[in-house]
Amino acid sequence: MVFQENLKRHENMVFFQNFKRGNALIDSILIVVVLFVLAIGALYGSIILDDIDTDIQADADMSVEAKNISGTLNTNYIPLMDNLFLLAFVLFSVFTVVSVFMLDSHPIFFIISVILLIAVLLVSMLLGNVFEDVMTDSSVTSYSNQFTYTSWIMDNIVMVVIGMAGMVLTALYVKMRQ
Repeated sequence: MVFQENLKRHENMVFFQNFKRGNALIDSILIVVVLFVLAIGALYGSIILDDIDTDIQADADMSVEAKNISGTLNTNYIPLMDNLFLLAFVLFSVFTVVSVFMLDSHPIFFIISVILLIAVLLVSMLLGNVFEDVMTDSSVTSYSNQFTYTSWIMDNIVMVVIGMAGMVLTALYVKMRQ
């Protein structure tokens, strides 16, 4: 009985692995959404940390060491998160191109990929506009100006996605020619 359940579970896993080619679009949209969430999270995390640091610095009961640690953490937060965003972007880009080489795809998927790229561009345009609206809000402008890499990538997200798509489509084309 246990053997039959394990065999059935294995057959289900093999069945779902046959649909891995269709995940390229979902992966691309997911990467854009994750980058958006990381950018917005880092921005609002900076605002919250600054408010906490202000309260700690104003508290007379806190030790000098606690105030120094809190001040250092607040000072280092924005450069750290900005560089982590850049690292995440670079790693996602490399992951995307490497995963294209590992997919076993038919040449028809090249044409379908070009067509489905429009959906990825639409999502990136929408998220880029939302990010711009958040960053230009007067309550967060002083924080948003400090995120240089994040602001540049998210302000140019459509061009970045077109560049990544060009690399992916080139990798698909090169792979088809081999």
